[in-house]
Amino acid sequence: VYDSDISVGVGGNIGVVFRVTNPGLGLDAYNGYYAGIDVVSHTVVLGKSNGGYQPLAGKDYPVQPNVEYHMRVVAMEDHLSVDINGQRVLEATDGSYRSGAIGVRTAGAPAAFDNINVTPILR
Repeated sequence: VYDSDISVGVGGNIGVVFRVTNPGLGLDAYNGYYAGIDVVSHTVVLGKSNGGYQPLAGKDYPVQPNVEYHMRVVAMEDHLSVDINGQRVLEATDGSYRSGAIGVRTAGAPAAFDNINVTPILR
């Protein structure tokens, strides 16, 4: 479970990356997953990268610039979900990546990240 408070400025998208391996220089230069919000298209997105971004799920959401959103990503085996402010927004199934690092990502806009916390799911 990956929790973060995020805020995007005018003109772009921000989010978190997880289960990341082989990070490099460049926006999508990693193997792993991305969950984020886009203030231009007013969407929440979930995707993966293997040196290039591939969408897994997306949904319209009233993203506003400079507003803080609490994002929770749950990755359990091949089930991935994204909650915004306590509401389930996206779900996808993909087993491409099972482990790796976490991080943050921003494209085309100033961003703020706060209260980042990762908690393992105990079974």
